Amino acid sequence: MPRTIALTLTLLLLLVLTACGPQRLDADLGRIYDRAAMTHGPQRNPVIVIPGILGSQLIDHDDAGEPRLVWGAFNGRAANPRTAAGLNRIALPIADAPLHTLTDAVIADGALERIDVSVLGLPLRLDAYRQIMQVLGAAGYLDPDLAIGSAVDYGQDHFTCFQFAYDWRRDNVDSARALMAFMAEKRREIQAARVARFGGRPSDHPVTFDIVAHSMGGLIARYALRFGDADLPADGSTPAVTWAGLDAGGSGGGIGTVILIGTPNAGAVAALQDLVNGTDIGPFLPRYPAAVIGSFPSVYQLLPRTRHARVLMNADDAPAALFDAGWWKASRLGLMDPAQAKPLGRLGVQPDEAEAFLQRALARAEHFHRALDAPAPPRPDLRLFVGDAVDTPDVLAVDPARHGTRRLITRSHAPGDGTVTR
Repeated sequence: MPRTIALTLTLLLLLVLTACGPQRLDADLGRIYDRAAMTHGPQRNPVIVIPGILGSQLIDHDDAGEPRLVWGAFNGRAANPRTAAGLNRIALPIADAPLHTLTDAVIADGALERIDVSVLGLPLRLDAYRQIMQVLGAAGYLDPDLAIGSAVDYGQDHFTCFQFAYDWRRDNVDSARALMAFMAEKRREIQAARVARFGGRPSDHPVTFDIVAHSMGGLIARYALRFGDADLPADGSTPAVTWAGLDAGGSGGGIGTVILIGTPNAGAVAALQDLVNGTDIGPFLPRYPAAVIGSFPSVYQLLPRTRHARVLMNADDAPAALFDAGWWKASRLGLMDPAQAKPLGRLGVQPDEAEAFLQRALARAEHFHRALDAPAPPRPDLRLFVGDAVDTPDVLAVDPARHGTRRLITRSHAPGDGTVTR
């Protein structure tokens, strides 16, 4: 079976296994796929799974050097945005400086297998990307970092599937460049494993990766595919598409098939909702204010394109100037909302610093969009999976005279997955 067909069938199986409904039955993956999972040769490309925004666990370290959870659980272990200390741990620094210099001590520590939640004192555990990894494992793509249990006897080929954990708060170009470095590291590991298993030299085993990317992870994959580890041009020009990710490192192998699942290729109005209102994870759980969400360059890069007129001004239905910091200031939205003065103060951020940061984040987002939208002849094998069964907010109207969540009015819905429209 050709590898692209096998990978596509794997994703279709995933859609079946994760479908909701009162009559859902769980397949006995072990009995069905044991033999297939234990049969693996070098002709099959290894797979990299890229989670979406919020999909990687984040940690920092205390004064004694012990790891502390910043993001990945809601049971009292992670940073609490209700406190000044918690706000400062989860927010990125906000200042008038190049975005790539605004770093902190937080690092990614694996993709989220599960999320621990405490509701009214009762501990709950929710699957995050566990099912994706189970289904890939059933098809013989074996992740070394997830102990999935006895669902499938995976055998010993733990060099065929990897999760790319990244700091989803940061600029997506930085994450794409980190993805290229991650592939180079895993390529060396795979070549060493294949030499030990099949003999020869590392150069006898070129490695091409297939990618399964969810949500924002698909934008990271697309940038890496188009430009490799190159940064956006410093002069603000639109870069020429080089397809550098197709032959990463010039060593005979880069990115092959890319499967995008619910990726906001044209943006999503949910990004604006979060930048304006903050993010509610769920009932009884702490709320992340707009000042924190607005410190993440990645969220601005999820905004819809202005030309698509998905965000309108309520007075005259003119498209909102989403990438103009002056519009945010005049509309008193996001970091420019007077209601965010208190959380910004707890972050030690002055109004002029917030405005300068907003200008840089919006300019970077618009530049990132132009890079992804630059026309180029299709070369890679791209597969797109989208949701179309859920009414999803599609067009918003902004009424700056209102306050809070009433400021954004949903004008229309369209088929989608609840966040990204088809």
